[in-house]
Amino acid sequence: MGCEGSKPTRASPPPKPALQADLASPPSPDTVSCLTAASDEVEEGQAAEFKVVPLVRGRLLLHPFPSRKAVARLQDAGCDVVFTLQKDEEGAQKVRALCRRAGLRWTQFDFWKAYHGGDDKALLEAVRGAVAELRAGGNVVLHCAAGIHRTGMFAYGVLRELGLAPQAAAHSLHALRETTHQRVGAHRVYGMEDLMAQHWPCYTQRMNEVDFPPVTDKPLPPLENLAVRCCKVESSACR
Repeated sequence: MGCEGSKPTRASPPPKPALQADLASPPSPDTVSCLTAASDEVEEGQAAEFKVVPLVRGRLLLHPFPSRKAVARLQDAGCDVVFTLQKDEEGAQKVRALCRRAGLRWTQFDFWKAYHGGDDKALLEAVRGAVAELRAGGNVVLHCAAGIHRTGMFAYGVLRELGLAPQAAAHSLHALRETTHQRVGAHRVYGMEDLMAQHWPCYTQRMNEVDFPPVTDKPLPPLENLAVRCCKVESSACR
């Protein structure tokens, strides 16, 4: 399965230079092959690997549309819940059936419908639902079609809601799934940042206030070792 064809039509501000730099690292040699298989991380005999997320006990996995074999491996890896960010016409109910057979909890949220339709409340509630699972110690899977655009935007929202500063959240995307980080697009991530800032006053820390080195072609340290700076949540509107 290739990159998702849908593009956000919602007006988004241009990305700040700092965030643009964080999302501008060149693709790795195997990026193309990563994008041509629906479940490349787990179909080639590799175990599904949930990544540590700062500030919570739970773990997170960003994933393309999961096949039957992929769901079985997610089950073996200790998955608790799968978030499908797609509509029914894209095969969401197929994932529901696979998860049901595997004994995994499943939830569906049509990301583009909410994002394009301006249903910010539903989108932000979905983000908080994923955050609640992580805070409870769950192993959470986020996926769309290629696991890039919708998954990357939603994951960025989750990381920001957890308290990570903007650039730290962008770096965390790289640590969670390199392909998602490389291909999500800075304009999409900043669109998500702008959406959250409009509704929750706590998301007002500007990126130029965060001293965080840009992503390079060198591997980043493990996510749990990143010296992330967390936003201080002081407004009751953010609770």
